[in-house]
Amino acid sequence: MTDESVTISITIRVSEREIKIKKETKIEDMEETIQGILLEAGQQTFGMGIKVMDERMAEKVPKGWQNVGTEERWLVSSIGTLRYKRRVYLDEKKASKKAVR
Repeated sequence: MTDESVTISITIRVSEREIKIKKETKIEDMEETIQGILLEAGQQTFGMGIKVMDERMAEKVPKGWQNVGTEERWLVSSIGTLRYKRRVYLDEKKASKKAVR
């Protein structure tokens, strides 16, 4: 065995957003480190995608709707549980709306 380590990094880009995941690992921990990086990359990508879609929907809100803040949501997927925030609107009739299609 060796005490040498390597740096593994992945850059993720969703629309104009970009993050970099970077981990240092020893050879004996490489498989576990790579698995962790890939899981984190999937979760980060999913979260970024949700945020981008929410921002795009916010640009198409009908006139008369009022943004009243955000609501925390949870999503269970094959890559883990994801917590995110989503904009909440009130329409003209004061009914709560969370998405615009």
